[in-house]
Amino acid sequence: MYVIEPTGGATKNVLLYGHLDKQPWMDGWYEGLGPTDPVIRGDNLYGRGGADDGYSVFTCMLGIKNLQL
Repeated sequence: MYVIEPTGGATKNVLLYGHLDKQPWMDGWYEGLGPTDPVIRGDNLYGRGGADDGYSVFTCMLGIKNLQL
């Protein structure tokens, strides 16, 4: 958890949340889909971590830095 003290007369709180973990390894996906084999079917991407690169902490910090400029 990070706490950043307010600046410039800010009077409201903001909560930013993210996680660093990936989905656990397991069986049970649809036929032909596995945890480490990305597959595109139609408009969908199937694969663990395909939309979550584990950088949520850095994204939150950069967002705050940009607001402080």
